[in-house]
Amino acid sequence: MKETILSACTLDCPDACSLLITREDGQITRIRGNPNHPYTDGYCCAKTQRFCSRLNSPSRVKKPILREGKKWREINWVEAISLCAEKIQKYRQEPGSILHLRGGAAKGVSKLAEVVFFAKLGASRIAHDGVCDSTGIEACIEDFGALQMNDPLDLLNANGIVIWGKSLGVSSVHTGGLVGKARNRGAAVFSISPRGNENGKFSDNTVCIKPGSDRFLAIAAAKETVQRYGLSPQIQENSQNLDRFLALLEGYSLSELSQFCDVPLRDIEALAEFYHQHSPCATVLGMGLQRYPHGAESVRAINALAFMTGNIGCRGGGVYYSVLSGQNLNLQWLEEEGYSRTFPVAHIGRSIIDTSDPPIHMAWISMWNPVNQTPESLVLSEALAKTPFVVVVDAFMTDTAETADLVLPCTMMFEEEDVVGSWGHHFVNYVRSVVPPPPGVRSDLEILTDLGHRLNPPIELETREAYLERSLKSPLLDTLLEELRMKGTVRARRPIIAFEGHHFAHRDGKFQFLNGISPDEPMDANYPMTLLTLVRKEFLHSQILPEEHESLIPEAFLAPSALENLGFKAGDQGAIISPLGAITVQLKAEKGLHPSVVVVGRGPWLKFGWGSNRLIEGKFTDRPDGVAFYGQSVRVERR
Repeated sequence: MKETILSACTLDCPDACSLLITREDGQITRIRGNPNHPYTDGYCCAKTQRFCSRLNSPSRVKKPILREGKKWREINWVEAISLCAEKIQKYRQEPGSILHLRGGAAKGVSKLAEVVFFAKLGASRIAHDGVCDSTGIEACIEDFGALQMNDPLDLLNANGIVIWGKSLGVSSVHTGGLVGKARNRGAAVFSISPRGNENGKFSDNTVCIKPGSDRFLAIAAAKETVQRYGLSPQIQENSQNLDRFLALLEGYSLSELSQFCDVPLRDIEALAEFYHQHSPCATVLGMGLQRYPHGAESVRAINALAFMTGNIGCRGGGVYYSVLSGQNLNLQWLEEEGYSRTFPVAHIGRSIIDTSDPPIHMAWISMWNPVNQTPESLVLSEALAKTPFVVVVDAFMTDTAETADLVLPCTMMFEEEDVVGSWGHHFVNYVRSVVPPPPGVRSDLEILTDLGHRLNPPIELETREAYLERSLKSPLLDTLLEELRMKGTVRARRPIIAFEGHHFAHRDGKFQFLNGISPDEPMDANYPMTLLTLVRKEFLHSQILPEEHESLIPEAFLAPSALENLGFKAGDQGAIISPLGAITVQLKAEKGLHPSVVVVGRGPWLKFGWGSNRLIEGKFTDRPDGVAFYGQSVRVERR
């Protein structure tokens, strides 16, 4: 029997697509975007379309497995849960010795019940659930008072769009789709990236920028704006700290700023002119901007440029970064305050090794592959190996699962019911269970509900239905669970225009200008290039099947001039070397790439000889707990 089922994507992506799933004889045979969803618009990315390969992979873990020395043994769920309960009871008198490492690889309300469980336990946690966006979030809140943005469909009303540090052909395909539609309607597009013309097919202007120097380009364009166009009285009336910001601009010459960002003066002038000639002008920021050591300054400088040119709080304008995926839901039940202490993601491996009073005795890791996805991967691997008891909840034997004492197999997308918000738009989608999980596989909520009952005193969790119903009782939503099950989606009552009329969320209602920027740290002569570990079109972070690694070739991309200066030609084998180690790669030439950059694709596993994060030192950005993934200096040598 062939049928079409309405569901939604729960992958860690801002698009949060509404999906139509074709099911035949109990198997998913096709996944496509819902044409009736205003944002999804009938299409979805290749990662989602190929998700059946993950559901049906022969590498999938389907029974709990326990480490015994260097071998693994399958056990039943009674034994697995009993062992977990025994360990938690053992360490419960010092609950801070239990570390909860939860990522954002799977979205949905039911996944948040895990926070309730470990908060009630009083466990330790990382400072943020994941490593992607905290620096940029803090920067936007400092400027605007809240993390908000225009409805992404308002991009269609823009006369100009600046794409700043975002690869439209790789991530968030619907942003690229909207930019393409806006361009077809007459909007001009200006793209800025260390990869130069990576958005060339979307763009009218492209600028190649020195990696991490975006704050200098934004300040330069702001200085050019003041000199050529002045500031409107409205900008002066609706802002704080303007005098100090103008003093900041006066402290640099355009030639200095041009040198700092390695962008010619003519392109600086063109950018300032673009914001004025193509107003209203929207600015779309990539997540990579805030992965540099001075990421917050760059985001704030770009926000300031957009505001001072009159492109905030208006139709067709705005800065697009992200919103909180749970902002439209009622999540008052989370009770996060119960956690006893937090550890920084940038130094998580070192923190586990060094912490005492109490030391970490147990770790519970879910929805994340941190050994692969955090800096100093080998340090974290060592730290987990030294931890007395480690539980990893995953469907595959990832780099992190290999460090565990116990691996618990979990359900995946389309195998459980849920409700999911988005960090890229204002819709809330219903996630219908399309196929049952394989025998022996449980959901995260089922695992923790069972475990909670085994503890003394017990930790009680609510049912899935209860969590979904409570989350939908939000003043921003006009739906009940039963209605959402039928409709599949609902738009939250959010304004189309963020900060309309320059009414900002600060107490005084004004925009807050930044008052300073930092110089770049000098490069170590032994490591003269910057390593960028960028997202891949075909895979989401480290969600790569073991069997898919067989066809992957470790590659690094350099500018043709950089290859030539180093004495290489395309196709040569080389080594990327940092103070932490080296990885062997095949060198490729990429036209338009900045000559100081080495680009590798993010995600392939250490166990297969990859793992670029083992080269990256754990450094903070310019905001607490932000991770400076793009602050790593390397060199390339012949292998």
